[in-house]
Amino acid sequence: MKRALCFAVVLLATLGSAPHAAARELHWESLDVRARLDAEGLMHIEERQTMVFTGDWNGGERRFRLLGSQSVKLHGIRRVDPDTGRETELVRGKLNRVDHYDWTGSEVVRWRSRLPSDPPFDGTRILYILEYTLTGTLESVSAKTFAIAPDFVFPDRPGVIEHFSLDFDVDPVWKSDQEFPRVLERSNLGPGQGVVVAATLTYTGNGWPAAVPRPLPRWMHLLVFGLALLAMLWFVIDLWRHETTLGRFEGPDTPGTIDRAWLEEHLFELPPEVAGALWDRAVGPPEVAAVIARLVAEGKLESEIVEKPWYRGGNTLKLRRTIPIAGFSGYDRKLIAGLFVGKGDETDTDTIRKYYRSKRSGFDPSSKIRKDL
Repeated sequence: MKRALCFAVVLLATLGSAPHAAARELHWESLDVRARLDAEGLMHIEERQTMVFTGDWNGGERRFRLLGSQSVKLHGIRRVDPDTGRETELVRGKLNRVDHYDWTGSEVVRWRSRLPSDPPFDGTRILYILEYTLTGTLESVSAKTFAIAPDFVFPDRPGVIEHFSLDFDVDPVWKSDQEFPRVLERSNLGPGQGVVVAATLTYTGNGWPAAVPRPLPRWMHLLVFGLALLAMLWFVIDLWRHETTLGRFEGPDTPGTIDRAWLEEHLFELPPEVAGALWDRAVGPPEVAAVIARLVAEGKLESEIVEKPWYRGGNTLKLRRTIPIAGFSGYDRKLIAGLFVGKGDETDTDTIRKYYRSKRSGFDPSSKIRKDL
């Protein structure tokens, strides 16, 4: 009994821990950043990411948040062996091999740490070193005065950074009236959290920093705006002249008086379904009713309303053909063929409904006449 109880406890513990062993988890034991703003305005960064993988992760990725005119140039990625300290340079290429990396867009770089056939990670520590240069981190405020606010942590990540450190070096050509942190540390940074260092810097070198785009002078902005406004005005005037030449702005010709003779000439000569389609620019049940009414008026159909008891759901429309189907043409014939589903000369709404229900298909009478109308 005691052995069976111990076996059950071990079995339950094993089953209970299995999902956790297979769960995917990723966090950073540490992220150490060394950054340097050079005299030209380029930001050179080295990141040392100690990542801890658990589960079937393929590898890691680094997402860069590039704002405005910012761009990134990746110089390389290295993997450091935790036992020997030996560094392995990752190769840019297809991500089906370990220690390969590639860009998946302009802001995301990924690298392979494990093959799908390899065992899942189990608290595996891997140190990666990324070296890259950022441009566009400086924003001109006034003559030779610039604002900078880089985020030295990538907020778009799935796990916690247990320890973060920053060593930020600025070339002496950049001066600031206010102190800002050059060395700092943080702990337990959750996903979405970053570390932004904001400062206002004055460039004390000669001329303009080479890597910072020179802003357009105010008169140039006004000139570009004025030229765009003139181009738009010229386009509107040219369009108005062109449309005027074609008579697009002239009012429609209207008769002096609309009397019965005018209606006979312009409206009553049209089939009722055509007049209805022109009026509401659509073909639907009213146009179908107009076709049936016209065929009845022409003597090709006879119609009758058959009253049914209230408990049978209302009245039924009954139609009878007075001529063979071959005597109809165009959309009249298509509609009649869709309505007279039996072999006889008579049909009604109940017969039509039962027929199409047995075929498990709906029936839209207006579809029979819509294309030709």
